[in-house]
Amino acid sequence: MYSAGDLLDEVAKLGPVVEANWMKMETERTLPDEVVTALDRSGLLLMSAPRAVGGSELDIVSQLDVYQAVGYLDASLCWAMMTCGTAISWPAGYLCEEARETIYGAGRAPRTSISVLPAGTATRADGGYLLTGSWNFVSGINHAEWLVGGAMFDGEAADPRRRLFAMFPADQVTLVDN
Repeated sequence: MYSAGDLLDEVAKLGPVVEANWMKMETERTLPDEVVTALDRSGLLLMSAPRAVGGSELDIVSQLDVYQAVGYLDASLCWAMMTCGTAISWPAGYLCEEARETIYGAGRAPRTSISVLPAGTATRADGGYLLTGSWNFVSGINHAEWLVGGAMFDGEAADPRRRLFAMFPADQVTLVDN
């Protein structure tokens, strides 16, 4: 768990890593492994996550200060950090203990990406739901271990209240590049 000051210190440590990799970030359309590893180690991705999964539960004003500092380093990095940080933090408060242990139990935040667009369909199946769909433009997917995708319950697409967000292992999807 980090304080706002600790996280701003971590942003400062990212500066040289970003500087050394900015051209790769531009030409490869993704964050280089060195930058992703630095983010993993920084605690920045868990700044809004519940303490129960190792997060900082940082207040929104402090989070915005951190995002602003990252944005000064690189706007694309800030976007990726915000979307991937949301993907790992937001579901944590809604998962049962068994799911939290499976996803967050490795002692570090898993690399996660999110698409809130309800492009999937959840169909009742033994033990839960079968999720199918195709989600476009998922930032950070090349590094993700877990994905969060929006979906509608099968047969209830006309009712926007029947939406859900599912978290699933990235190795269970087929990636089609844009």
